Amino acid sequence: MIRRFFQATAVYIAASIVGSALNFLLLPVLTRLLTRADYGVIGLLTATTGILGAVVGLNPHLLITVRFPEVDSRNLRGLVSAVVPITLVTAAAALVALEIVRALWPAFHLPHWVLLGLVVSAALGVGRTIGLTILQMQKRPVAYSGITVGSAVLSALLILLFVVGFRFDWRGKFLGDIAGVIIFGLVSIVFLVRSGYLSFSFEHRPLREVIRFSTPLVVHALALWALNAQDRYFVTAMVGLEANGLYSVAYTFGHVLNLIHAGVLKGFNPHFYERVRKEEEKGKIVLMTYAYLGSAVLGLVVFVGIAKLIVPVFLGRDFTSSFIYIPWVALGYTFNALRNFMTGYLYVAERTRLIGTLTLSAAVLNAVLNLLFITWYGAVGAAISTAVTFAFIAVLTTVFAVRSWPMPWGAVVKTAWRGWRKGGGG
Repeated sequence: MIRRFFQATAVYIAASIVGSALNFLLLPVLTRLLTRADYGVIGLLTATTGILGAVVGLNPHLLITVRFPEVDSRNLRGLVSAVVPITLVTAAAALVALEIVRALWPAFHLPHWVLLGLVVSAALGVGRTIGLTILQMQKRPVAYSGITVGSAVLSALLILLFVVGFRFDWRGKFLGDIAGVIIFGLVSIVFLVRSGYLSFSFEHRPLREVIRFSTPLVVHALALWALNAQDRYFVTAMVGLEANGLYSVAYTFGHVLNLIHAGVLKGFNPHFYERVRKEEEKGKIVLMTYAYLGSAVLGLVVFVGIAKLIVPVFLGRDFTSSFIYIPWVALGYTFNALRNFMTGYLYVAERTRLIGTLTLSAAVLNAVLNLLFITWYGAVGAAISTAVTFAFIAVLTTVFAVRSWPMPWGAVVKTAWRGWRKGGGG
């Protein structure tokens, strides 16, 4: 199991690195062609994409992840097909909400086609995410990586074409970003239909199951969006669009670390959900969790050290000052990785309401801290508040996960300690 886990994780991380490397390699080009105000708009669009991802479709991939090991193909097709009407309804509601925000907030007075593009990419992104989830649970990391890397390559090429070739402003970045999601969302839908996982008719029972499982998680997803993205709105409103541009560039840089953590989790999840209910396998799961947490701390130190060296070279004079945010962003992503790892135990225990409550509480705390810290420290206060909030929710999630699903946390440590002493370590 451990060998297969590391093989799959290596593929997922490689795919994440490729996708992240493309965005990373675009930074020295874009930060020299786009202004801080352009990046401020990009930051708002990125934040808005996050909230749409939380609402449109109700995040059905989480239910599919949990149910996949225990349902047959017919029941799985029923669950996937039930997502179609849910996605259409939530996408329409999201478009109306965006138009209302556009009318009320001058900073969000974006063209109508941009709002439509956001919603269409969010809807097709649901199909893309479901397709990727099924490939992940089938333990097909190569196919999974082909879609993610293909989408990233297409987006990067289109961004270069629009920004470098046609000299578009933030619109070029936006068009390239959503094009990859839309095209590979359509590819994923074709895969689901041809594989028998999706039909365009649905039954009421799986529809009710998707709604019952996923609706409480909308609160979780919205609150999680708030944790990751509401700071862009606070910085724009309280400091300015250019400050948000610097802040958003720092988050793009720090996203490299987040993608590495996400790659590890993708490799771990299929083994986790398959074995976490088996008593004889629990010790291995705990041992792998401890090893990962130790590696995450080391990775944080290494990442910040490397960032300090290369930021002035990559980002150019206008964006070098964004480094001040990066250590806080990296610390926040590290705590978020711990939270993601431990949330799996709450999903298995089907404590989705608790997940939503925890994340909502953290989102409210984050909003309060943003108001206070940005007032005191400027835009860097937003990064500090995010790191503090992720630490808060990571600790609480770990405590509830340990209580909700019995695992040999202490026994593994005692066994390892006895083995170390017996081997002459003490």
